[in-house]
Amino acid sequence: MRPSGKLLFIQRDITQGNNVLHSRSSGSSNDSSSWYSFQAIEPLSIEKILFPFNEPIEERFNFTINDSQKDKSLESLKLPIHIDKDKYLTLRTNLKTNSFVNPYAFSIRIDGTTEQGKPFTSYAHYHMFPYLTQEDVNRVIDKKARRDSVE
Repeated sequence: MRPSGKLLFIQRDITQGNNVLHSRSSGSSNDSSSWYSFQAIEPLSIEKILFPFNEPIEERFNFTINDSQKDKSLESLKLPIHIDKDKYLTLRTNLKTNSFVNPYAFSIRIDGTTEQGKPFTSYAHYHMFPYLTQEDVNRVIDKKARRDSVE
């Protein structure tokens, strides 16, 4: 029997300030997409969404956020985002190009302030670890060999 997937255990986030943005659900798919849904336990504002890269990553990833309205790309998002108590926010991430060989795993930092002025930090995660068959590996080797070939 062949394995059909992989479990990834991520240590519970250490949040700064109040834990007012609770993670309610998350998931990922083999199409390089993932989502992370949060619920606000009190009224709050999200002021920053930060990624752990020193370079612009919009060329490689699509990021959208849904705050009970409709999906908005992060490029078009106007911060701060105000969220009422018990309302949900979902962050979706996916690769723009199908790069089945490159693994990715990173955290997305969400900073904000409660209605009472207390700062908080929460995290969403993106992870994609491709499962490569021998045929996939052979295709990568063939592609690399043709590109680097001097013939």
